[in-house]
Amino acid sequence: MLFHNDSGWIAGTYYILNLVNALKVLPDGQKPHLVIISKKADDMQLVKDTGYPYLSYLPLEVSYSITDRLINKASRALSGKNRINRKYTDAQLGTVFPYSLHYSLSDSTSRLYWIPDFQEKYFPQFFTGQEKAERQKGLESIAAAANRIVFSSRNAQEDFQKFFPGNKCSTHVVHFAATHPEYSSLDLAALRTKFGLGENYFISPNQFWEHKNHIVVLKALKQLKGQGVSCQVAFTGKERDHRNPDYFDRLKAFVKENELDDQVRFLGFIDRREQLKLMEGALAVIQPSLFEGWSTVVEDAKAMSRYVLLSDIPVHREQLGHNVSFFDPRNEDALALLMSQSLESSLKSSFFDYNDNVREFAQSFALLLHL
Repeated sequence: MLFHNDSGWIAGTYYILNLVNALKVLPDGQKPHLVIISKKADDMQLVKDTGYPYLSYLPLEVSYSITDRLINKASRALSGKNRINRKYTDAQLGTVFPYSLHYSLSDSTSRLYWIPDFQEKYFPQFFTGQEKAERQKGLESIAAAANRIVFSSRNAQEDFQKFFPGNKCSTHVVHFAATHPEYSSLDLAALRTKFGLGENYFISPNQFWEHKNHIVVLKALKQLKGQGVSCQVAFTGKERDHRNPDYFDRLKAFVKENELDDQVRFLGFIDRREQLKLMEGALAVIQPSLFEGWSTVVEDAKAMSRYVLLSDIPVHREQLGHNVSFFDPRNEDALALLMSQSLESSLKSSFFDYNDNVREFAQSFALLLHL
């Protein structure tokens, strides 16, 4: 299992950790042995912290002895190529997931790809020309080789067939589910004080990427303020979009220009347990994204039986059918109305037993390993 702890794409980190946690629910004889392959040995500790019983570690790059390096140095001087190229054996690796074209593993390795979504096809303006070209080249390579591919949604699976018709790949939908660290012992009142929040607040936990559509939430807050309605929204997530480096500054400028400083709290990338406790105490979770593969935010809310004000896009309709109100992500009026209804306590959540979701995630993935 390839794993990289990346705060720049924390959803990818959470995906693997959620998968490992889900596999814990399987009967002991059905739990697969997981070989964690990572650039950094420190990443392995995050996986160990899940308490999964069958783990081992391999560095991403195979180590070369001093003799190997000397031979290769001489070989490059003579022929321009390494004479010794060491790779892990198939027996060491088993099925590699999520396989990546960026890594040099054995050519005969059993590969299981994960394609989260096709955002670049729908919102190309959020990507550089080079990023779009690299994504297209990689997807074409995957589609051409009759590979096995995991999608987190039927929506993404259908997109793959639409964009790569006639492919011979074996495609599978595995809806991922969230497993949370213990957070119930945290003091919500203390956290509200720490982060400058009152009792009536919403939370929108997303990385600050432009397609996450934070602006519609700010516009809804502006409208509510004009109506004399008082509430706050806490935004969590890394405050940088490498594709649109001025995005967060534009959001802050909107807050300042419209005097929303009392209504908005930009909390940054906070501790996961604190984030979950704030979600638990919020009036509702707001997920305004224009595009998703399968939203971690929505899964978090489902696992907690929290009410969600959710952008009306196809994958969100597929993902959530309870404790939810949908709104047009381009329409701040619709979101403001839902926020107002939440403040009036007319939108209430009911308990949802999430255990079946976690079990289905584990069983579906484990089955793929034997296909």
